[in-house]
Amino acid sequence: MTENEFISIWTEKIRDERLKDFPADFLKEEKVARIKMPGRAMMMGAELFGSVELVDTDGDVHFMCESSEKAKYILYANRNHPLYTEIPENEEDLATVLKRYENFLDSLLNDVKNEFLKSFKAAGKFAQVSNSIFRNLKLSRL
Repeated sequence: MTENEFISIWTEKIRDERLKDFPADFLKEEKVARIKMPGRAMMMGAELFGSVELVDTDGDVHFMCESSEKAKYILYANRNHPLYTEIPENEEDLATVLKRYENFLDSLLNDVKNEFLKSFKAAGKFAQVSNSIFRNLKLSRL
């Protein structure tokens, strides 16, 4: 098996069997607010006076987040560029939901790494392979 075949197999396996929707699949009984999203790709911008900007590819600011956790939450929720998303109103709940999701991502990475090491016996290119799989699935681990 080649690395490209491995990437293709694991991209499909995760997409078909393991992929979850953030935040919907990670919210439990937290009180949430519905926020409008830009419907386009965003990334972290500058940190100004303790707030983190979320900007689109044109540099337009869409959010000023009071914490890096809130910024990460919004970026994760923006995976498929929805027009709206739900976000916990309480900062502790937000951190809990974020932790659930990041644990899920870490478990995916761990499973991929274990199979990669069985198939290739060397971890040298694992970062490149796992990045390709996550990019194919529009996932990120911030």
